[in-house]
Amino acid sequence: MQRLSNKFIEKLSSTTEKIYWDSAIRGFGIRISPSGRKSFIVNWRNNEGRQGRKVIGVHGKITTEQA
Repeated sequence: MQRLSNKFIEKLSSTTEKIYWDSAIRGFGIRISPSGRKSFIVNWRNNEGRQGRKVIGVHGKITTEQA
């Protein structure tokens, strides 16, 4: 795993959906679609054990620091 930075994210591409996780912030990552769309995501878990994933925003509209 690697720390997600704008420079690192700019270089990413994929022909299939792929998720890259940040090494410093647990549950924070970027999802890359085959079309090239890059979305910041966060995984969460509540006290009852329910899990979920939320899209925070799209790379290019917000920066890594804002996400």
